[in-house]
Amino acid sequence: MPSKKIATELSCTDCGAKKIIQCLVNRNYDQYKCRSCSIKNKWTDADYRENRPKRQPRKRAAGVSEFGSEEHRRKISESRKGKKLSESTKLKLSISSSIKWQDADYRTRWKERNDSNEIRSKLRERWTEEYRSRYKTEDFKLRQSVASKKLWQSEEYRKKVLDSKKTDKHKALMAKIQQSEEYIRKLSAAYLRMPCISGIQRTLFKILDDLNIGYYDEERSPDQCLIGPWSFDCVIPANDQHKTILIECQGDWIHSLPHKKTSDKAKATYISQYHSDKELKYLWEHQFSSYNCVVNLLKTWLKITDHEIIDFEFNEVTIKECRAVDYRPFLQAYHYLPNAGRGGHVMGAFMHDTLIGVCVFSPLPRQNIKVREFTQAETKELSRFCIHPKYQKKNFGSWFISKCIKSLPKNIKAILSYSDHTFNHHGALYRASNFKLEGTTRPDYWYQNQEGWVMHKKTLYNKAVNLKLTEKEFAERYGYYKVEGMAKSKYVYIR
Repeated sequence: MPSKKIATELSCTDCGAKKIIQCLVNRNYDQYKCRSCSIKNKWTDADYRENRPKRQPRKRAAGVSEFGSEEHRRKISESRKGKKLSESTKLKLSISSSIKWQDADYRTRWKERNDSNEIRSKLRERWTEEYRSRYKTEDFKLRQSVASKKLWQSEEYRKKVLDSKKTDKHKALMAKIQQSEEYIRKLSAAYLRMPCISGIQRTLFKILDDLNIGYYDEERSPDQCLIGPWSFDCVIPANDQHKTILIECQGDWIHSLPHKKTSDKAKATYISQYHSDKELKYLWEHQFSSYNCVVNLLKTWLKITDHEIIDFEFNEVTIKECRAVDYRPFLQAYHYLPNAGRGGHVMGAFMHDTLIGVCVFSPLPRQNIKVREFTQAETKELSRFCIHPKYQKKNFGSWFISKCIKSLPKNIKAILSYSDHTFNHHGALYRASNFKLEGTTRPDYWYQNQEGWVMHKKTLYNKAVNLKLTEKEFAERYGYYKVEGMAKSKYVYIR
């Protein structure tokens, strides 16, 4: 039975050069010498030189290509077509590549070569449908997945990838790609393959739960949401006050595409012509960023009044750290600035596992903001504070803030916060929590539409960027106009 061979990396005992050779299993290679050193040792022997047979010059046959020429490489390439490498050869090539890649000069030469127009041109010619099919096999995808996960465990690799995405070259390339029709078509198709329940839908369902409104949704009741050939995001059954209401949560970008506009129009026409006992309503993504917009719209459609206030005792409330998956939808539903700001140290008030309040302490937004003699590291901003409308109780706000302040690390010496007079916040809660008034800021502006819904300027700007629009273009498209606000009062708490 022939001895088994494996590809092994060995070091020459004379020159130290590393080579990969096919080694016999169970054989000792401690005295391994590379081919170059072996020949040198032989050549020092006079008898070897004297008795070495004289080689006759080889005559190149007609039509034989010169070694290393383009024709030679072509013949080699054709001879290898259809042949699969053995596992030992693959291992040998893998080890050899790993050794080469440790050389900085080799990496530089490799990058320069692959960035050249000549190589790019050859790759474009090679990139046929048959060639691409090699990279669509499940085996290849699995190997790529394993290799990517292994690479991503390296902090150096992660930093390199993230830094490359911040370069102007990468940003310019992505901007060009995102404006192409092919990219928009593929992204649209990807959206359709995603789970049918979006973030704004879940926010809507949370608001409906808080209002004690019965409804059907696509996830739990798909049959009730299917009307004719169309499926709707949310269905609220009819009662004495209103018809059956069909609600569609519209993403600003995806529903601005031509084919989605056509689909939405066809859906609306079908309901108006064949289902007069139902009303189709739309909630747009940007409306979820406006102050109480969704809540008030739902109250208007359903003809309902204010929340029912729930009575409770403070000792029934548990104060603990809050997860983003809990506090982000909460702020989006009940705070006039629906995002979580800059995040940071977030505390939640829980009543029997139900989140009823959120308090967010964030790093200072700018380096030039200073609170007395304290450094940036010693200062936090109370950037978001919100209590559920059903759980409003006298002194609960100040009690909640005091508990949250005590949970902050000992190195935090000062807490800064602002009360926005534009939204009728005049700092009574901060004064009750022993904050001191330290001045006011200059008036700012926000956006408002004809129905009176308000949107923060930063929220509108972020929405515009996502749609590749300017702030002005977004405001004009969705009917928002600029409104000059009032001053903000600056409050400080010293621990």
